[in-house]
Amino acid sequence: MTFQNSLKLTGTRIFFKGSFLFALLILSPHAFGYLENSSHGYANCMSCHVSPNGGGLLTDYGRSLSKELMSTWGWEGSQAPLFGAIKQTNNFKVGGDIRTLQTHFENDQLRQGKFFLMQQNLELAYKYASTWFVGTVGTNEGPDGTLNRGTFLSERHFIIHKVGENSYLRAGKFRVSYGLNDPNHARVTEQGIGFGSQTEMYNLELDQFFDEGELFVGASLGRFDLPREQTSEKSFYTRYNHYFKGKNQLGGNLLVGESPTKRRSLLGVFAVLTPIDDLGVVTEWDYERAHLSTSPSDRVEGIFTASRVLYEVYQGVKPYVVFEAQQPSLKDHGTQSLRPGLGVQWIPIPHFEIQGEYQRITTDATGGSPTHSAWLMLHFWL
Repeated sequence: MTFQNSLKLTGTRIFFKGSFLFALLILSPHAFGYLENSSHGYANCMSCHVSPNGGGLLTDYGRSLSKELMSTWGWEGSQAPLFGAIKQTNNFKVGGDIRTLQTHFENDQLRQGKFFLMQQNLELAYKYASTWFVGTVGTNEGPDGTLNRGTFLSERHFIIHKVGENSYLRAGKFRVSYGLNDPNHARVTEQGIGFGSQTEMYNLELDQFFDEGELFVGASLGRFDLPREQTSEKSFYTRYNHYFKGKNQLGGNLLVGESPTKRRSLLGVFAVLTPIDDLGVVTEWDYERAHLSTSPSDRVEGIFTASRVLYEVYQGVKPYVVFEAQQPSLKDHGTQSLRPGLGVQWIPIPHFEIQGEYQRITTDATGGSPTHSAWLMLHFWL
């Protein structure tokens, strides 16, 4: 079986049986980080997060913004960990997430809905001299049937050492700095190119920040703690994004990697734009060229893209339009899928988020018969 035929067969199974797409949707816990904050003039993720590429633990300034800019309501001290019940210092930070999810999935072959605990973890960071030590502890969650459900899970653990005025060296288990660190890992530009839920690898990365941009250069060792894991990819990658006019960023990235089953090259561009106040545009386009390790001559080229246009109608309330598309094999239209949709995000007070989304999915593999996917997420962070 060729690589292209394998992709076509996989696509047919996805949309007729429904199980794979359903798994992509419900198994997508994500770090607390919102790209559209660039519209408020915070393009640099380290303005709000301990991690250089965003997500996870908030700095004191990031917590302040969660109350002043992101929440509909708030009161003095409401942004503090557990509303102030947990104390932290300049050298000790506390965070964590609890998420529940209600899903609905329907096509000609399947109609299914579930409510379950999606994620629960605690994240801690300690700073000694110029080095941060960061790690999460929690359990692997998901619906009934999730592999290793309820077992211990550390999604990420790493150190960040400041090696210069605007330079950082990071080592440990974390998400490869490729593309936009979109909090929804079920996006096709996340799942489709292998950066979905629980795809953190052991990496060594150098991060350099400039007045109008940032550069990430790294090498991934894959999951050397799981040497037989077929999705464990070793790679070299680089990412650069440029800030302009205070509220916008444009960037590009390159990755060359190899797993036990596949070799590939990834090239992508992305943007976070604010054409007018309160209106945000988030988009990413990625091109992949890959071949199976056993068939070097059987190369496949694919395109993956996801975009959102959102408008803050009231502080903390952001309805949006989303469009995603993917074609893992440009030579085979049977692998193409289109996913327009609508959603809304609301952060009523610090620590609480409500988000819902609907997508209508069509693909040539199903002859145009649509698949309807919807979810409602409730999120509490410490």
